[in-house]
This record gives sequence, structure tokens and C-alpha cells, in this order.
Amino acid sequence: MNRKLTGGESGYVPAYGACRVRGTNTTQELLIILVFKLFCEFYAFSKDEQKFDNKHLMDNLKVTVGI
Repeated sequence: MNRKLTGGESGYVPAYGACRVRGTNTTQELLIILVFKLFCEFYAFSKDEQKFDNKHLMDNLKVTVGI
């Protein structure tokens, strides 16, 4: 059952009409591909027990890249 391509479509459509893998489950796991420390100065804010903002000068930031 091949269908006719129109306009901006291109490619092959299999006889059974599937375009994706069937019978697989997606997971909620995070795949971490890169972890590094970025050295820069910035201010971070934290709250204390009386809900006041405290400003702290930080000198590095841990960066994690994942998909």
C-alpha cells in the first residue's frame, strides 16, 4: 500500500505503512553525555530560616549536559 507523494513530501513508505519502530517502550532515564566545571564569578541567592535572601559570590558552576 504505497501512497502517492505530494508537495513537500519525499521518501519511501513501506507496504505496511509504518514509519516508526513498534513494540518499544520509552524510558525516563537521563543519558549524561558531558559534565564539566565552568569557572566564572556570579552571585547566587539562598534563603535563610527567616526567609531573607542571602547573596553569595560563587566562582564556579557545575554543568551537566544530557538528553
